[in-house]
Amino acid sequence: MPIERAFKTNRIILSETPTSITSVQGKRSDQSFFTNVGSFDLSGKTVLLRKSFDEVKVEYEVVELAPFDPKIARQVLNGDLQGLLNGNSSIELENTAFDAILDRISVDSTKIGTSIGTNLGGFISLAEDPKEHMEANDEPIVSIVTEQVENVQIKKISVKKTEIATLTSATAEDGLLNIAVTTGNPKGIEKVLKEIFEAKDSQIRPNIQQASPVSTRVVTAVKKDISTDVTNKAQKINNKVMADLGNPFQSESQLGFGSLGSSFGNILGAVMAKVRELTPAKNFGDVVSAFPSSVEIPLGTTVTNIQEADGSTNVAKIVDTDRSVSSQVRSSTPPYKIRQSVGEFNGTLTNPSYVFERVDNSEELELELMTSTRELTACVVDWSETFTNNYLDAEMVHKVQLGRVLEKHGNAFAVQLGIEGGIQFHYVIMRDGTIERGRPLSIEAGGFNPWHKRSVYVGFVAGYNAPEGIENPSIFRSSESITPEQWKSFDAFIDVFFKAVPGGEIVGKVDLLPEGVNDAPGFDVREYIETRYKKGTVYGESVRDNPNPKTPTEVVSTLPTKISHPSNPPILQKPNVRDALKKATKTLDTNTGKIKLPTIEELKAADGNLSKLVQDTGILTRDQQGFVDTVTKNFNLGSTQRIGAALENDGLLGAIEENIKQIDVIRNDLINNGYSYNEETDSWSKK
Repeated sequence: MPIERAFKTNRIILSETPTSITSVQGKRSDQSFFTNVGSFDLSGKTVLLRKSFDEVKVEYEVVELAPFDPKIARQVLNGDLQGLLNGNSSIELENTAFDAILDRISVDSTKIGTSIGTNLGGFISLAEDPKEHMEANDEPIVSIVTEQVENVQIKKISVKKTEIATLTSATAEDGLLNIAVTTGNPKGIEKVLKEIFEAKDSQIRPNIQQASPVSTRVVTAVKKDISTDVTNKAQKINNKVMADLGNPFQSESQLGFGSLGSSFGNILGAVMAKVRELTPAKNFGDVVSAFPSSVEIPLGTTVTNIQEADGSTNVAKIVDTDRSVSSQVRSSTPPYKIRQSVGEFNGTLTNPSYVFERVDNSEELELELMTSTRELTACVVDWSETFTNNYLDAEMVHKVQLGRVLEKHGNAFAVQLGIEGGIQFHYVIMRDGTIERGRPLSIEAGGFNPWHKRSVYVGFVAGYNAPEGIENPSIFRSSESITPEQWKSFDAFIDVFFKAVPGGEIVGKVDLLPEGVNDAPGFDVREYIETRYKKGTVYGESVRDNPNPKTPTEVVSTLPTKISHPSNPPILQKPNVRDALKKATKTLDTNTGKIKLPTIEELKAADGNLSKLVQDTGILTRDQQGFVDTVTKNFNLGSTQRIGAALENDGLLGAIEENIKQIDVIRNDLINNGYSYNEETDSWSKK
């Protein structure tokens, strides 16, 4: 740190241009010590004092300015942002919110009400939950106190039963002290026992634990002000963050900070100022530069400010947008990414804020299936086992399937399932035909499901062809519960699946389980695929013997048990050449029974002949259609003419069919040897 002196003057010219002045001191000749000079001007290397001193001493700093490089500057800024986010993680707040959710469930939800007359903790339900397959609910279930409350005196013991009996000529019994009706959740039970029956906490504890779905938390949760606790915790975290950001403008406003609170309170500007070690905007009109004074900006270079005087920011222009800053930085309206980060989906413990996205179109679905990080060779079709008046979306299916596990196995088991719990469907076909995403495609269905590896689980919102509450619902389990809109979406899904997963297998869940265990999805999926899509199977009747779908290598090397052929077209029907190009039959070697592989010379010849065959077939098709039109117009042709016309038409159709067969053979040879067909360019190329 340089120190320079001058004598008998009020001006000193420094040897170097200072980055900052540490101190300016002056001394008269009759003094033995220096005094600080607070009032001075600095211009370049010159320090000018208001008055002269016999001796002037200036201590200053000279920091070498960093050269300005926009690319490096952005990368450094991204690194600084990452460091700030690591130090102010949202995990603490998320954990607080999750604890509050569990506390709220433990006191506001109840196991009373699964059916009328349920008695838990000495309170009996007078109503029942209309939703099936739920172990607990947060709806108000009207309940009445009984004498079976544990450890609490509910009945009044009469010591004068004999006298009463003598006077009334009737047997006297003990009676209830009070009749109390309340909501059958732990909060309502606790209030009745404490305020009406004056029970102690130790007496209340076992009764509310019986009624609570989260018995391990209810004893402490019932004494909390849950909302206030969360608010206080959030406020503490917010105060810490604001302090770290230098308490920027409007951060202490009672209206809140940022876009949801006071105007000009810009959280982005404060964050960016923090990581750049700059002073945040303290007042309206303050500007925050993009770089500290230690960066030398070349002449003629325009640098965008972090925050302008009106409070707006230019963050998008000064950060490196090619790199992800942090998993905590998310768009306020995020687009759906095909390879979505699955960090938010956590099975049983999935955050309630998790969004189950809608599939907008078939192209999006096809790309998603084709780019899956999981190996896919099969699709399993299931249903939600719900009623015609249950209009569930993916989020509700998640809750229903989670509730069934809670009901059957309890809370501890559900939590233990972790990522395997919650919704099992990757795609949900809603009753209006909308397809929504369930569990992310990159996460396989729970291990307790058949064929959970290498498969996509698709579920209809269907099951019972009757409204909920009907008697003997099992007799209404039927595929008739599937709506026409759902069938259309299912067919569209199948089309996309076969495009994205060539050779893929589609089965029903009923095909994978022992007979009589499950009938989902209410129809024979394999027969549906064979009849409607002319697709054979490589599994046959042994599908149940396979714990998981075959690998892609196994699928290619396994012959189908039966090859499905389309029926011959009617005499006056125009063949669809494009559809013929898409069909895949296999050319087999009669000696080995395996797919016959052509030679290199045959492949080259096939590549050259394919376009000519397609062109010739198109000409034949045009001629045949023209002929058909002529015959149709001349409907009064005699019988001999009709026979001749039919024979001529048969000849054209035969030639077309023969060409299509050759096209089919060549096409399969090309596919088996790594070629792919592009419909847009109408060409084949090596993958």
